[in-house]
Amino acid sequence: MRLQSLNKKLSIFRISLLSASLIALALMFLLSPFPANMFGYVLLFTLTIFLTDLIVIDIPREGTVWASVAIILSAVFLGSNRIGALMIMFSILLSTGLTVILPKKNLLYVASEGAKRMLAVGASSLSILFWEMLGGNIKVFWSFLLAAAVASSVYFIVERVIESLAFSIEQGLPFKLSFIRKLRLLTFVYYTFAIVAFLMAMMFKYMGLWSIFIFSLPLVVIGQAFRLYVNIKQTYTSTLKALSATVEAHDKSRIGHAQRVSDCCLDIGRELGFYGDDLEKLNYAAMLHDIGKLGFDQGAKIESDKVSSSKNDDVPFHAKVGAEIISHVEYLKDISSIIKYHHCSYNSKSIIPLESRIIHLADTYDRLINGSKLRQKEALSKLEGDKGFVYDPKVLRALTAIVARQN
Repeated sequence: MRLQSLNKKLSIFRISLLSASLIALALMFLLSPFPANMFGYVLLFTLTIFLTDLIVIDIPREGTVWASVAIILSAVFLGSNRIGALMIMFSILLSTGLTVILPKKNLLYVASEGAKRMLAVGASSLSILFWEMLGGNIKVFWSFLLAAAVASSVYFIVERVIESLAFSIEQGLPFKLSFIRKLRLLTFVYYTFAIVAFLMAMMFKYMGLWSIFIFSLPLVVIGQAFRLYVNIKQTYTSTLKALSATVEAHDKSRIGHAQRVSDCCLDIGRELGFYGDDLEKLNYAAMLHDIGKLGFDQGAKIESDKVSSSKNDDVPFHAKVGAEIISHVEYLKDISSIIKYHHCSYNSKSIIPLESRIIHLADTYDRLINGSKLRQKEALSKLEGDKGFVYDPKVLRALTAIVARQN
């Protein structure tokens, strides 16, 4: 029932977004003269946007970026008296229409994506207009550079606000959390394309339409480079998942445990403000937290952990072994201490990394839910009894908030 409610809200939001963009386009058309010779440019930009839209950079769990943003921004930089904005808004509308006819495309989603771009273009165009009203001269290089930087920032922020609103409605997550995370993660990618857009606009003055075609090649290269990087990351993550699965192969009751702990840790990490490399490090450590059990039979693991505990050491033997294994892997050695202390209590005398405290709680929570078959409320109540002693209160509050939203 809740999912249907969210989908309805999301559909209403997207329809409202589409309506707002069409109204903005109509107002721009009424307020700005549109020379007949601009239709050729509209067709050119439409085709270029459509083709560069095929270069999609999917950042797992975080969002999607299209290489066409460089084409769109270059048109905004080039336009004067809002003609550039009007031209590119028409181009976005036409390219969206072309995209809709492609197979396996959701009509409302594609239309709302086009609407998001059109509104972002309108806002960025207005920022350049305000810049000129304040005395800025876009014919002067440094003034043009600053105006382009401001317009790019406005475009990205408007896009992120709209996308974060849609994401928060769809997932039932706080808007602020979604917005900040996406802004941090995608800023580098966006500004890479903004630099290409600025160079394209500069060269347009000397090369005309050829600059669009010439700079389309770097766009393809940049897009493919980002995609290759993301694919390598995904392959690496898949390898780690396969490795963690071998630990669970000897005990059918634990199959899927590492993945569930990893998912729970990612949710808690995001709730606590983790992003980028920190979130990735937490993910890897969560997937491999029991890697030290690899090669031991169940009886040996239990006995070894008992021996370790009997020596007044709150670090189980398998955690020490896991940390030792990981410390020899160059790319993963930073997470060895996280794995070593992932069973340590919050009030331990050792300095426990926050990531270890997150994994400790997520690990226990999964055991209570999937091992002891407790309900979520019962599991949280049990964890609450050890708050401040075994579990970090801050981490437990984050998990409680996540479960409350899910329910």
